[in-house]
Amino acid sequence: MLAKKNPTKSILEHSEEAKEKAKELKEILINFSIFNNRLFELLEIAAFYHDIGKANQKFQERITKNIKRMFEDEVPHNLLSACMLKSDLGLNKDEEKSVVLAIAFHHNVSTDKANNAKLKDNLKELENNKEYLVKKMGIDFDIRKENIRKLSSKAKHINSLKSLQQFILLKGFLHRVDYAASSGLEIESGWEESIYDAVNEYMECHDFKKNKLQEFAENNCDNNIISIAQTGMGKTESALLWAGNYKLFFTLPIRVSSNAIFHRAKEMGIKSAGLIHSTSLDFLEYYGDDFTKVYDESRLLAKKLTVSTIDQIMKFPMLYPGFERDLTTLAYSKVVIDEIQAYDPDVAALLIKGLELINKMGGNFYVMTATLPAIYKEELEKRIPNMKIDKFVDEPPMLRHRVQIENDSILNADEEIRKASIDKKILVIVNTVDTAIKLYNKLKEEGANLLHSRFTMEHRSELESKIIKFSGQNQNGIWITTQIVEASLDIDFDFLFTEASPLDSLFQRLGRCYRRRPIEDDKINVKVFTNHISGYGTVYDKFLINKSIELLDGMSDLEETIKIDLVDKLYSVETLKQQEKTKFLTQFNETLRWLDDLYENIYKEEMSKREAQTRLRKLKTINIIPEYLTKEVQSLIKDLKTTSDENNKRDLKRTINMKTVSIQDFSTDYKQDKRLINKELIDEDLNLFRLPSSKYYYYEQDKSGLIL
Repeated sequence: MLAKKNPTKSILEHSEEAKEKAKELKEILINFSIFNNRLFELLEIAAFYHDIGKANQKFQERITKNIKRMFEDEVPHNLLSACMLKSDLGLNKDEEKSVVLAIAFHHNVSTDKANNAKLKDNLKELENNKEYLVKKMGIDFDIRKENIRKLSSKAKHINSLKSLQQFILLKGFLHRVDYAASSGLEIESGWEESIYDAVNEYMECHDFKKNKLQEFAENNCDNNIISIAQTGMGKTESALLWAGNYKLFFTLPIRVSSNAIFHRAKEMGIKSAGLIHSTSLDFLEYYGDDFTKVYDESRLLAKKLTVSTIDQIMKFPMLYPGFERDLTTLAYSKVVIDEIQAYDPDVAALLIKGLELINKMGGNFYVMTATLPAIYKEELEKRIPNMKIDKFVDEPPMLRHRVQIENDSILNADEEIRKASIDKKILVIVNTVDTAIKLYNKLKEEGANLLHSRFTMEHRSELESKIIKFSGQNQNGIWITTQIVEASLDIDFDFLFTEASPLDSLFQRLGRCYRRRPIEDDKINVKVFTNHISGYGTVYDKFLINKSIELLDGMSDLEETIKIDLVDKLYSVETLKQQEKTKFLTQFNETLRWLDDLYENIYKEEMSKREAQTRLRKLKTINIIPEYLTKEVQSLIKDLKTTSDENNKRDLKRTINMKTVSIQDFSTDYKQDKRLINKELIDEDLNLFRLPSSKYYYYEQDKSGLIL
């Protein structure tokens, strides 16, 4: 009686492996105060019985004949498993209800599939064949039709449990042990490794003395903390020291920042480091022959340190089916949120709700940022008491930025940029891709470089590496970019030309210029252009830009304490209430109310994991292929359809994905979009390969990433 194919595993083998993973988890976590011995006993029972429903005839026929789709009269095996528990397992009513519901929904089927006469018919068939099935499968069971009503009223029965937290933990752990047993990987990889020891050893070897920020984090390793610290103060090291010997999730806004932190962790000698984002497999390939194992363990949340973009690990407050796995893992972990101000207000609201839930479940968090909007700080203090908060700047103060306001369009600054680049590294940051392209066209003869989000993933990855390398070399030149370079990118330029943006964004941009060095003369090193601002009212709220320009009026020398105070003023409730039409405060408050209501009605409303991720990313995207890659991609898809080698399939899917550009979907009729050629590749087979989209549009784009 098979449970898995490729590799082949019987139901008994998989059940015993899952139970063994539950025992391993107990040995690792039993000393955590939020867990108890009985929880792990229930987990072993759930793990052993979770797939017993696969003994039904229809499932066995499908798995032996390699049929993917369920038969019309077939019931999901997990619902059957929930009605096949032995009746003498020593469970009280509340415990049995928890186990039944955890098993029933460990594959997150919709509730309406449970409220079905087919379930009774399938159970009757199992009951009639019980003697044969027990002998064949090697596991005894009872048919428990009384459990059907628990499945058809899922929310009612879950919310009637004595401890909702215990149920979330049980179901979350069941997801973990099932995935680990199916993959053959460790449920916790590198658990014995100490992140703290690795970082301390690295700092000692390099004669790095801990500064006040790092000492603050180290001394508050048992607390939830917030540090507001200028760039270049060693926030990464402070976070790793704060982790101590605990499991750590380090979250960042963008992939390139995540890659950089992962690379830094490996440099420091942290062996069990993982990476999760949309293209992490490609990045990990550069780190050795076992990169696929590192990738798989990362996705299983098994690593001692996991570096991740927030959409991969912090979407659980939207309570999509299966959210329990993430929340349960974070309950015994530490979580770092880097640069919270880099997110839109609705995403920031989701992060704050997430931190509240992590704290309730027993985990700890560290918010580290260069600037912290006052309304975020106030909301965190209201929801999570007893946090430790401190600010850190250079002592004595170091002046790194002298700013000049220009009442002009940045598109008129091309000649000034050209002259400045003769003996300096020049960074230009604008608010939209189209503006970046226009300025590039004016400066490309000077050898200017361009970086924005409209390149293919493959090309963008090359450009991100190139700008980091350029920053560290002794050469001059021009890089024209959008705000994708703002957060956590370790680059240092000599002069910044930038369009005006809200102060938190603007000060992040300043952090890419004179990152760790003081100005040694009376010259300016930043110019902010405040006229004909691109993205005005679309990318950024008009009120926030206008208020930012107003607050900067008359400013020149911007020490770090001044920056922090200015951001506090901009995002204070008093300031935001000055303009009723500002979207910022409305978005933030409405999203928090929605998330609070969602949690109050937990298990009554459900969204899909994909919907949660889309909402977290805020805008839906479609994948497009530049015209010059059309023939190459079509050839790759042809190979993908014909190959039977799984490794080759994986490599082909990655290659296709890296040749796409992800663009925002504003519900446009793409067939009428003048930027799109009248071609599109629509292939239902692509869904079977789990490629990013079943529709690939060919885009009028050349190798330089320009829209023609």
